[in-house]
Amino acid sequence: MSTASVSSGTGAAQQKTTLPPYAYFIAGALAGVVYIGATAVQLQTSELWIETAISGAKVTDALMPHFSVFTQVFAFWYGGLTQEQVVPYIVAWGIQAALVLFSIGLEVPHVGRGRAELFGSACLVMIVVNSLGDWNYASMYGFWGQVGFTGALFVMTFCFGFASILAVARGIAVMRR
Repeated sequence: MSTASVSSGTGAAQQKTTLPPYAYFIAGALAGVVYIGATAVQLQTSELWIETAISGAKVTDALMPHFSVFTQVFAFWYGGLTQEQVVPYIVAWGIQAALVLFSIGLEVPHVGRGRAELFGSACLVMIVVNSLGDWNYASMYGFWGQVGFTGALFVMTFCFGFASILAVARGIAVMRR
């Protein structure tokens, strides 16, 4: 069985942890499932915010989030969305793409520093807008419910996808030893 030693800390206070590769794969899979679920919710909270702003409907009249939100990609590319559907779709998926790129650090390319700074600032604005949509979605739970939902969803979509990739990559690296 292949194992990996991972050091944490500095100097004499270093601690070694030995984990088999499958532990990294399991952790990566769990983080990936959480990320995909949170992404589905986040896409729909953003879309819902725009749709309720257009229609004037209450958030409580909305459908529950579900994984079919990912089929919208095909509906969009094959012309299956109406104009009323395209606007919330572009907002939601644009914000999600910015969140992913910003979370992995793609806003800082090696060239075009001014463009990178503009992209980074735009991503931050989109993340705030997205958080407002999440905040609005949780309005029926009061202030602390909104804080908890918005914060948890942000962490789940901003960190868990990247953590999933890192865990699987670490598992592969351990297997190659």
